[in-house]
This record gives sequence, structure tokens and C-alpha cells, in this order.
Amino acid sequence: MTLLLYRWHLDAAGRDPPAERRRVVDTVVVPVFQDAAILGMVECIYAGKYGRPTDPDEVRLTLVVEEGVAIQAIGAVAVHLGGERVTQLVGPTPGDALCRARAAWYRARLTDVTRIALDMHGDPAHRAALLAMWNPSGASDAQLGAYFSTHSPVYRELCNTDDARAAFWKDFWRNGPGPGLSHPGHWVEDLVLAE
Repeated sequence: MTLLLYRWHLDAAGRDPPAERRRVVDTVVVPVFQDAAILGMVECIYAGKYGRPTDPDEVRLTLVVEEGVAIQAIGAVAVHLGGERVTQLVGPTPGDALCRARAAWYRARLTDVTRIALDMHGDPAHRAALLAMWNPSGASDAQLGAYFSTHSPVYRELCNTDDARAAFWKDFWRNGPGPGLSHPGHWVEDLVLAE
């Protein structure tokens, strides 16, 4: 099975880049994640917000998909792009670290954490509560888990047993299997904590 990576860089510049990034997540990313056809085709799907001074103001939507359904998957994503300005489209990239067999756990967890983050995206109360407890070098998994359990239906679905919860938290802070692949929990930072 050959996996391919695709990444859309969606423009989020404007007078109010944080508001524009939230709008792009709400109008493009959330509908993509709600599209059962897309979710049924992908090995991994995740998104993040990026901004100045280190990056252009944009939202990046990434998916990893089997080569045989790649055209169908990118066509299904394109339906949700509407009039959004795509500043760059990366892919197909078959050699990306995310496409390798050893990244299987990472692909699954990126998708899981992104879905959890989208449950809380755009709500200032969630942002404030998570900022108060967020500390990657010492955050309490129990405290974060209790919060996610209360506010994310996806977390409750994924972590409905002790074993599932333990596996989730084992991977949440674990760096990915390659250079530059941060821990899956980083996507809570990208989607909920970042503006």
C-alpha cells in the first residue's frame, strides 16, 4: 500500500488574522472533518493554524491517503474549499515521514487529537480554561482528560475504557517518529490555544 500526503495552505491574512484563521477552520476544516466520505478514505487528517512572525497567516489542512483513492479524496476536499484562496498545495508526497509504516500510531493519534480540538475550537471559554492548565512539560493528563471528557464527545467516544484512555495519553505527549514531528497534543495548541 502506497500512502500519499497532501497539504492545503489556506490563506488567512487580512485585517484580523486570528479571526480569519477561526473563520477558515469553521467554514472549511470543520465541514471536511464532518464529511463521512472523506473520513472513510483517509489514513490521517489534521489541521493547524499558523501565523506571523514565524509563518504566514494561514490554516493548513493535511491528509494522508492511499494512492488508489487519492484523486477521489482530494476531489471531496475541494468541494469544501469554496472560494478559499489556496496559497500552496503540497502533494502527492509519497516519501513523507507520515507515509511510513512506523508512523501508523502517529497518523491515528493526529486525527484523534485534531477531532477533539475541533470540538472545542473557537470558544474563548475553552481557550482560557485550557491555557490555565496547559504545560507540555508537566500538564496533568488527569486534569486535561477530565476537561476533554466534559467538553469533547470525540474524546468520550475514543477513551471509553481504561485501556483506550491509557493508550491515548501515552501517545498525546510522545514525539512523532521522525524529525520535526511534534507530539499529537500540539494540535490542541494549534487549534484551541492559538488564535
